Amino acid sequence: MENNKYNVSIIGAIVIIAISLTGLIIGSLLDLQIEQALYSSGNFFGLFFGITGMLPAYLPLGWIAGLLVAVTIKKDYSLIIKIILYILSGGMGLAAVLLLGSELISIDAFNIPDMLYVGILVSSVLVAGCAIFGYFIGKKCENPNILAIIIIFAVMYLIIWVAPGRILKSFFHRPRYRVLLSGVSGLNIESGYVNWWERFTSYDNFANSVSADEFKSFPSGHAGAGVLFAMFLAFLPYFTGKYSKINIWLQPVGILWALLVSLSRITVGAHYLSDVSVGMLIVAIGYLAACFVVNKNFSVLSNT
Repeated sequence: MENNKYNVSIIGAIVIIAISLTGLIIGSLLDLQIEQALYSSGNFFGLFFGITGMLPAYLPLGWIAGLLVAVTIKKDYSLIIKIILYILSGGMGLAAVLLLGSELISIDAFNIPDMLYVGILVSSVLVAGCAIFGYFIGKKCENPNILAIIIIFAVMYLIIWVAPGRILKSFFHRPRYRVLLSGVSGLNIESGYVNWWERFTSYDNFANSVSADEFKSFPSGHAGAGVLFAMFLAFLPYFTGKYSKINIWLQPVGILWALLVSLSRITVGAHYLSDVSVGMLIVAIGYLAACFVVNKNFSVLSNT
C-alpha cells in the first residue's frame, strides 16, 4: 500500500462530500416534504441507530487513549512528556465514558435520563474494549511518526466534530420535526419550522416548556459520528498492515453505516435531510484536510 494522498481513504472522504452536497441541495428545497414522507415515530430502525449511532463519536477517544498508552510505554520519552501523555490518555478515556454514558440515557437512545449510572456502566465497558484494541495496535505499530499522527487526528476530532456541531446547534436553535408535531406550548409546523440557513429566533419563548435538545436539529451529530466511523475504518491501515489488504472494503462499510444512521435520524423526526447532510459534510471536509496534512508531512503507513 503506497503512501499516496489519493488512496482509498481520501477517495472515500470525497465520495461522502459529494453525497452530502447533493443532500444539502435537495434538502434546501424539500426538507419538510421529505420529513413528512419518511417520519415514523418510534420505528425500530430509528431507535436502533439512535442508540448505536453515537458510538463512533466517542469510542475512538478510548481507542486513541489506548494508542497513547502503548506509544508512551514503548518510546523513550522524558518523564515529563510521559506524564503529559498519560494524563491526556486518561482524560480522553474519562471523557469518552462520561459523554457516551450521558448519550446512552438521552431521549435519542434508551431515554432514561434519571439513570445515568446505567449509561456510565455500559460506556465504561465499551470504552475499555476500544482502549485495549488501541493499545495492542499501538504496541505493534513501528511507524516512527505515530505520535504526531495520533495528535493530529485527535485535534481533528475536536475541531471538526465537537466544536462546529455544538456552536452551530447553539446558534441556529432549529426545532426538530418531532417537537413541531407535539404541539407543546403552541409550537407547531406553522410557527416553528425554519430552513437550515435561518435562525429560530423564538427559542427563548419555548425554552422553559420544551427540552433544549429539541432545538438542536441543525446540524446532525449522529450523521457526523457516522462519518467518523467511516474515517476510522479507513485509517486503521495507517497503524497496522493487518488491515491493508481489506482497506478497500472497510470504508464502504463505514459509508453505508453513515448513510443508514442519517436516514434513521430523518425517520424519527430528529433531523431533516439538510441537517444530516451538513453533519456529514463538516466531518468529511475536516478529515480530508487532516489527511492532506498527514500525507504531506509524515510517512503515515505502518510497516507491520
